[in-house]
Amino acid sequence: MVNTVLYTRIESAKANDLDVCAFLKYLPSEKMYNFYLEPPDIIERYLSWASELPDECRLIR
Repeated sequence: MVNTVLYTRIESAKANDLDVCAFLKYLPSEKMYNFYLEPPDIIERYLSWASELPDECRLIR
């Protein structure tokens, strides 16, 4: 299960032109551990296509 979730997050980050390592470091630094308690609008901030992601998560092209 964990492998599937991690794989999905990595592939989603790649598809959205994110720096995968920076994105994966960013997630646990935020409130990811309480995802099941958060309302959907807060969870959406941490999706790989969210505009609220910090610039260090984005690839420079």
